[in-house]
Amino acid sequence: MYPPEPEDVREMYLSIIFDAEELEVIKLACTMQSSREDELVDDAAGIGMDEMIEQAAKANEMYLISETIVFMRPGQETLMRSEDLLLIKNSLKNYRGHASEGLSAPLESAIAKIDLKIKV
Repeated sequence: MYPPEPEDVREMYLSIIFDAEELEVIKLACTMQSSREDELVDDAAGIGMDEMIEQAAKANEMYLISETIVFMRPGQETLMRSEDLLLIKNSLKNYRGHASEGLSAPLESAIAKIDLKIKV
């Protein structure tokens, strides 16, 4: 049924809260990942049309997530799809080698919070 009933929306989305440091590292990680996905579109174009379309879809999704993160506030409950949380988690994992020492703990904390929500 459309639109979904309120309880259906709660089943589709997971509630998560990040602090300021976690949001900072998430923004950095997602921005880096979004740029990387854009670069891969060019690489995929050399392989074939299907690969390029698939990679362009990934790049668009990552771009949307990186733009959505900007609106999140520290300590504020946010509802997100598990698929989006997984993309954020993967971005954080890819950012591990690039994060400054001061962001290592918030990075790991954000990954742990996501793992608790998606029950990995």
